[in-house]
Amino acid sequence: MNRKAASGVIMENIIYLVALAVFVGLMIFYIGAQRDGAAVWSDIYAKEIVGVIDSGMAGQDVILDVQKPTSIAIGNGISLSAVFAFDNANNNLCVSLSRGKQSCYKYSNNVDIINVDIKKGVPENLLTFKIVEKKRNSEVKS
Repeated sequence: MNRKAASGVIMENIIYLVALAVFVGLMIFYIGAQRDGAAVWSDIYAKEIVGVIDSGMAGQDVILDVQKPTSIAIGNGISLSAVFAFDNANNNLCVSLSRGKQSCYKYSNNVDIINVDIKKGVPENLLTFKIVEKKRNSEVKS
């Protein structure tokens, strides 16, 4: 009888140890994926740039230091041209610092963003763009 009881206790302990190993493995994988903070930084920079656009006026040239997000994006295999995506039709900005994840925010200022460029190493990477008045539908060529 004692052998059956002992083998039952051992089997329960093995199940708990396997479950613990799976949990620890998943936690290590999650922490490794989050170590560069791409999701957090893309959210922060998207909100900050939208704030700059909302407080800006038509005709204004904007220059922002984007060394941190561009270095994270390059480390995750994202090209610099894909880091910041402005959608003038929907007044939307998306920041993508890792594959498959991006933070998008809508700016309420009724303007268009043109001449978007990332200048590398001046001494930091700089995002430059110009805020202009929104074109009316009659001005847009089809």
